[in-house]
Amino acid sequence: MDRSVHRYLSGPFTQHDGAKNTLWRWAPEGDNSFNFSTHERPLAALLEGNAITVKVDTKEPVIGVHDLQFDLQIKQIPWEGAAAHLLLTGTVSKLKSNFIFLQTLIGVITVTTKIGIKDAKVGQTLTLHIHQQTVVADLAATNTTAVTRRFVTGPLAFTAPDHTSVRLWTPKGEQVYPADRGKATLSSIREGNLTTFELIEDGTFVDFHSLK
Repeated sequence: MDRSVHRYLSGPFTQHDGAKNTLWRWAPEGDNSFNFSTHERPLAALLEGNAITVKVDTKEPVIGVHDLQFDLQIKQIPWEGAAAHLLLTGTVSKLKSNFIFLQTLIGVITVTTKIGIKDAKVGQTLTLHIHQQTVVADLAATNTTAVTRRFVTGPLAFTAPDHTSVRLWTPKGEQVYPADRGKATLSSIREGNLTTFELIEDGTFVDFHSLK
């Protein structure tokens, strides 16, 4: 029985070591090469670096060429148990109502400001790290990559009974942050509730709110 599974691979057009009729493409198992097969004409017309999506199967030749558009909206935290892990970096291209339009290499991603991101400006670099139930949004100044503010959204987890510190997931792993500034308010939020923390470069809290 043929158990081939179709897969769509998107990315810049790159030929394998300059070889004709062979496409070099990353896949979850690692880098691989795919023969143009019957799609030589549309693929041969591409320039190195052009964005392209190809359809392949376990037999490895290209079986389709597509202009695949991604429609990804980040507007809420994954439900408990969702094995989500995603990294996206782009430039803020437009702001409208409660949405940030983020221009990335795979297309425009819409991100709601309701996950805690505020005061973003067109031209700024925004990086989103999504890991399990946590979203970390790093906002950099215009035309730079240095993080100026970080918004961490995830389940509230205290590290001590007196609620003086909280544990948050970050791209560098779990970190513990002092919560003296908002101790009284945080004490009124039930542990496990989704909460957004805004931090500046040195890791100091400057604001937070609970997502209901």
